[in-house]
Amino acid sequence: MVELDVKEFNHEVKMELVNILNGRVIIDGTLQYVDNAIRIYCKSLFDALQHDAASEIKFYQHEL
Repeated sequence: MVELDVKEFNHEVKMELVNILNGRVIIDGTLQYVDNAIRIYCKSLFDALQHDAASEIKFYQHEL
C-alpha cells in the first residue's frame, strides 16, 4: 500500500485510491464493491436518522 502524501496527488496515489474503491466487502448480506457499499451505508444512515432507529444502519465486513 502506498503512503498517501497530501502534498503530492500524483498518478500512483490516484491508482491506489482506485484500487481501494475496487475492493470488495460484504454489506447487507451481499458482496459489493467498496464504492457501492459506501452508497448503501450512507443511505442506511439517512434512513436510520429519519426513522430514529440505529438498527437500520448497515455496516460492512471485509471479504475473506
